[in-house]
Amino acid sequence: MDTVSFTLVMSNFALIASLPLIIFRRDGSFNLKWCCTALPFLVVVVVLILGFVGMLTSLKYPSQLWFELAQICAALFSIASIGLIASTIHAHEFKPALWHQVNDQPQELVTWGPYKRIRHPFYSAFFLAFCASLLLFPHYLILGCCVYSCIVLTLTAKREETRLTQVFGSKYQGYMSTTGRFIPAKLP
Repeated sequence: MDTVSFTLVMSNFALIASLPLIIFRRDGSFNLKWCCTALPFLVVVVVLILGFVGMLTSLKYPSQLWFELAQICAALFSIASIGLIASTIHAHEFKPALWHQVNDQPQELVTWGPYKRIRHPFYSAFFLAFCASLLLFPHYLILGCCVYSCIVLTLTAKREETRLTQVFGSKYQGYMSTTGRFIPAKLP
């Protein structure tokens, strides 16, 4: 495992772990649903650390070239994730609620910054972080966490979109028609 790529991936997960302190409202709780959504982030970090110190081995790359390309892509995905998180934080005038909160009524409909093209840029950044970790250290536990997170975050996004449609009505439906859930509906 490349040290520079490992450091970037771990920095990315550290930033993700700090988000409840940096951007999200303090009136929520780390309830069971929240913990179940957050658990794969912790598992991936532990697996990466164990792999880095040599206590776990990854699946084998087909060649040294594949290994080097995967390490570079892991670093690039982490940089993209960190940049997307930073721009998403900057786009919020009001702090959003944590996942799965009873009181998570939105205070505003954010349609600028990364939200101009993607409805859930935090989740997109999380997907990039998981992809980076899988490229960095291909392991069945990381693959399982990636699949689990894709399912859970997609279900969470659908629930949030239903609530946002109820709150903002046709304004949100119009927004949904011009943006993608996790990737841009169309490129600029």
